[in-house]
Amino acid sequence: MFKLIRDKHSILTLDPKPDKEVIIEHYKNIYYQKESGLYKKEYTEKDLNGFRNKAKVFLTLYEKYCGSKPSNVFEPGFGEGFTLNYFNDNQIECFGVDLSQEGLLQHNSKLISTDNIKQGSFEDGIYFDKKFDLIILDHILEHVYDIDKTMENLIEYVKNDSLVIVLVPNEFNLIQNIYLEKNNLKMEDAPWIQEVEHIRYFQKETLDNLFSNYNFQRSSKLMSDFPIDMNILFGDTDYYKNPSMGKNAYNIKLEFETMLINKSVNKYIDLCESFADNDIGRNLIAVYQLN
Repeated sequence: MFKLIRDKHSILTLDPKPDKEVIIEHYKNIYYQKESGLYKKEYTEKDLNGFRNKAKVFLTLYEKYCGSKPSNVFEPGFGEGFTLNYFNDNQIECFGVDLSQEGLLQHNSKLISTDNIKQGSFEDGIYFDKKFDLIILDHILEHVYDIDKTMENLIEYVKNDSLVIVLVPNEFNLIQNIYLEKNNLKMEDAPWIQEVEHIRYFQKETLDNLFSNYNFQRSSKLMSDFPIDMNILFGDTDYYKNPSMGKNAYNIKLEFETMLINKSVNKYIDLCESFADNDIGRNLIAVYQLN
């Protein structure tokens, strides 16, 4: 049995943490290799467009704060490689490291033919003797075993004008806290707790705490994406109690985001800022730079 405690950065963290070997084994041999949740061996065009939309937002954020495209991008924990593939298609040199290349092999295998893609644990080593214009940390910080070693390694790749774009789940947000209250659940009983895959659970303040403690400042307003978890407030759309509703909720998210991004990526980003300001939205997004 675990508890949720605050670490030295005030981030809610599992105690005890799963064994590191169990985590590594999971990501090497299971993650992106068995269909579960949002991971598939074949994606619909709507799914693929959703991946492109997220990468388009990342690129737009870089252009917004730097005034031009990056010459290179580094993504630790690249997963299936859809973000790197989008940047590669935009003639931006791509680098990545991940514990497994299985997802990349299935969906974006053309990226593997370069020495810029490495297999390994980001928190356990330095893989490139290089600084990058843009580093994307998309759903990695909640997974890593040692957050401090991860941040120390991150700094090795950062120069003064580098941007670090971070995306993490927005946990125990307004909607989720209402859900806990309505269902008389303790935090540890929250259905979004994933004992092996998610070691830590971020809120707006704790994400800023972490980066401030490593001499980063936030360049952007905090953002959060579509509040898909509003579905859990209603019995007939609660995908925790009725998992079959998850696909429909996700498709609504994709349609909503595509509609707005097709109209204006920058206006979509404005909306994401409003979501975060109101403590809703399933994932937090922020842009950081070294002080």
